[in-house]
Amino acid sequence: MSRAEFNDGRGVFRLWGGWLLAILGWVLHLGLSYGLVGWYCERGQGTAPHTVRIMLHGITLVAALMAATGLVLAWRNLQSVRRSPDARDRSRFMAIAGVLSSTLFLCIILAQGVPIMILELCQ
Repeated sequence: MSRAEFNDGRGVFRLWGGWLLAILGWVLHLGLSYGLVGWYCERGQGTAPHTVRIMLHGITLVAALMAATGLVLAWRNLQSVRRSPDARDRSRFMAIAGVLSSTLFLCIILAQGVPIMILELCQ
């Protein structure tokens, strides 16, 4: 990937995607999970607990896939930046930080999914 490719709209979009997909996945997971469990514990006792648990697993899966997609995108960006001798420092920084932040947020999403498997919903 040449320097010009990281400076056009698509290249910049890919660099930001490596950063933001995992963060958005985590925000989605945290917000929807807390909202769903809060609703169930306050008003949704007529709903079967296994239905809510399946929905929580689905939310975790979607969020983890978003973070994994961000990680793959950031990894590809990093490989492209490493092959390009004329890539800017900003591109190198964003590619490296994208890999690190995507890995971190993927681990956080998976760690937040563990209590769903172990604990009762309204504990």
